[in-house]
Amino acid sequence: MISFLDVDGVGEHKLYLEGLRLKYSILEKSIPGIRGLDYRALRSLPLSRRDRADVLELYSEIFLHNVYFSSFSPKSGLPSPYIRCIYGSEAAFLNLFYREAISLSFGFVALCSAGDGVKILGSRNYEQILELGEPIIALDLFEHAYFKDFGFRKADYVKTALSHFDLSLIDKHFSCK
Repeated sequence: MISFLDVDGVGEHKLYLEGLRLKYSILEKSIPGIRGLDYRALRSLPLSRRDRADVLELYSEIFLHNVYFSSFSPKSGLPSPYIRCIYGSEAAFLNLFYREAISLSFGFVALCSAGDGVKILGSRNYEQILELGEPIIALDLFEHAYFKDFGFRKADYVKTALSHFDLSLIDKHFSCK
């Protein structure tokens, strides 16, 4: 739930995602053996260069959008013991995430599982994020995600979005030892 954005804007963004899903369903019908596979399994398939590029990019974009839409809570500032353990505080983590987001002109920033822990990854390339880890929470930095509500004020969008992150999602995957 993305309560800090205009309902119509979120609806348009979800329509965009539905369009991506439709394109992927067409690929699933035209390329045997890809239905139901995850990113790693798709990468290992013997596909033509063009099919591989189409499948992996579309799968990655859909996956990151799904993570983005599930990254928020209607309650602001939910605590995360794991984030406190790793980063010292939620504020320290959010500051690092903010700096990564602001450094990109567009793309996604995600907190990804990487080995035994987590890593903040930002990229203009959807696939690169999935190559480096499994996204747990993500922020869409493409203009379609925020322009209707924030215009050219991307930094305000990032600050507002981060204040609505559901950090408890991280604790479902990790705990401090």
